[in-house]
Amino acid sequence: MANSHPRLENLKRYRPRGEQALAGRVFVRVPLEIETAIRSRPDAPEWLRQVLIEAVQREIQSNPPGDGKCI
Repeated sequence: MANSHPRLENLKRYRPRGEQALAGRVFVRVPLEIETAIRSRPDAPEWLRQVLIEAVQREIQSNPPGDGKCI
């Protein structure tokens, strides 16, 4: 049941950390040792986001859209 008397001072406005708004989520399964390495980082979400962005950007540069290859 919802709280009929919420404490508004506990509510915080979400502040994005990057320059761009984040869109959706991507879920992937990885081997246990990779997951352990990722989760051991204190900045895991930001680091993983940057790794994925860089990898996709490299892939797009090497296979431009419309060249018949899938990324």
